[in-house]
Amino acid sequence: MLKQIIGGRTVKTVHAEMSEADLTALTPLLEGKIETYEKKFEGGTATTVPAVMNYIRFSVGKKVSKNVSISGSVTVPHIKSGKSFSDCKALVVGAFDSSFDSDVKCEYSNLIGSNSEVA
Repeated sequence: MLKQIIGGRTVKTVHAEMSEADLTALTPLLEGKIETYEKKFEGGTATTVPAVMNYIRFSVGKKVSKNVSISGSVTVPHIKSGKSFSDCKALVVGAFDSSFDSDVKCEYSNLIGSNSEVA
């Protein structure tokens, strides 16, 4: 996956099924800062687009000392019907990294926003 950043803003994220060599060859053609990501997992079941998207946004983090923590936020565009932040929290605490710059696993998760029909 390629993320193109121009003027400090992400202008395009592209999922490209190609080899690492192909990604490396393509990068010099693109303007701005280019970040590449490797696909680590693919799963789920293809379904029709729901009438209402049940998005959820949450933070994950770990307190490293008094008044200091490392954290990051995650947005999921749509969660399964009937699922809630409680389900999400049970899955991510202890499994997700505390931030994008750390391999330390998170010890907490907080809800930032949700459009889920289940609180």
